[in-house]
Amino acid sequence: MPETTIGDGVEDLLAATATEVLETMFFSAVLGTCGPEQLCPSEQVTVRLDFHGSPSGAFQITLPRLTARSIAATFLGEEEDDVSDIQAESVAGELLNMIAGAALSKLESDVTFRLETPGAGEPLEGSASSRAVHCCLELERGFLDIAFLAQEPE
Repeated sequence: MPETTIGDGVEDLLAATATEVLETMFFSAVLGTCGPEQLCPSEQVTVRLDFHGSPSGAFQITLPRLTARSIAATFLGEEEDDVSDIQAESVAGELLNMIAGAALSKLESDVTFRLETPGAGEPLEGSASSRAVHCCLELERGFLDIAFLAQEPE
């Protein structure tokens, strides 16, 4: 699928939207931005959400497993040690769903989008990952990388 141009400022919009969602729904402070090199590839959670509309595309978040557990604990009102990997991955999916819905409504408010259920899915890799807009946020307990890729229908 060919890439589409949604407009400038997408990285800033992703950062602002994710910050709002993290602070209001997950009680997690964003300390600033960072580079995706902060992530440790062996112990991370990656969740992808595809969306359909005009344009169509995908969102993806990647975060260290310990960060996913911390976010899940605050969201669920549990102790971190009591949060399972499955719960952490499920809450990461909910986080992505909230970020994607809010970002799409701000990017293209006159368009109706259909969002798929977030899941492990195929991560954005290779050329798709390099074309994606990335935003990495430093959190109190780790990092969160958000990727956004918009495509026009073939």
